[in-house]
Amino acid sequence: MKTKDLCQLFDLPRSAVRFYRNASLFSLQQDENGYFHYEVEEIAALYEVLKHRRKHDLSLEAITQRLKNQSNHSDNEEMINLFQNQIDALEQEIQTLRRKQQGIKQSLTYQKLIQSAYNQIQYVEDCDGLSYIKESEFHDHLPALHELLESDLSYQSLVFSYEELEKETFRPTYAIGITHHNQNRAKLASSFPHCIAPHQRGLRFILALSSLQQLDSAVFVPVQEYIRKHHLKVTEEVTSIILKTESIPSYRFVVLFRFIVADKEPDKAG
Repeated sequence: MKTKDLCQLFDLPRSAVRFYRNASLFSLQQDENGYFHYEVEEIAALYEVLKHRRKHDLSLEAITQRLKNQSNHSDNEEMINLFQNQIDALEQEIQTLRRKQQGIKQSLTYQKLIQSAYNQIQYVEDCDGLSYIKESEFHDHLPALHELLESDLSYQSLVFSYEELEKETFRPTYAIGITHHNQNRAKLASSFPHCIAPHQRGLRFILALSSLQQLDSAVFVPVQEYIRKHHLKVTEEVTSIILKTESIPSYRFVVLFRFIVADKEPDKAG
């Protein structure tokens, strides 16, 4: 059988047959015209090569050794060990892939949890870095928000909004938020005003005023309610920052008030 006939029989390109021939899987003699002729032994040898490579994914070296020791009993044991080692290696790889898959699934669940809370956060226009979440959404997403505070997507504060309250002298927009102690020193160093002790929390309260003279007369009803409800106490002097000033159509000042609070100690009997 000539090379082209062998290629047709096994559906192989000439380069593949040449590769196996050069690997000394079988020895051939060329005729006077330089053609190789394949006898039954060579055809059977090539069949064995293709069977093991396609079915068992053996290396060419292992197949060559097997063909050279076809009748050797010890070679059969070597092949058994070889196949068993392949099975063990595949089992180990499967276990590794399963652990990796489980880790990816957990990461996906975590990111979906974070994203569900992240999608609820809204931004205060013209106030870079200041964000809030509606009070109606706050408790529904509390577990996710807790994760959000610990994630790379977190902010120094999460603010959930209160309804606008009508006042005689001004119309304020209330918002209150919680700044938790941040263990990340790099973030603390970059935002010194947010540095608070581990046992403290920072409450942020946004108020829209028509005059800065109203700073002293501002009534912090939402803050007082929050402090009372959660049994807190103010531990430091209240600070304020003017976030935005408007003059058209009328004067309006958006002011951020900051309260530092801690848990109130229980009353001691006697």
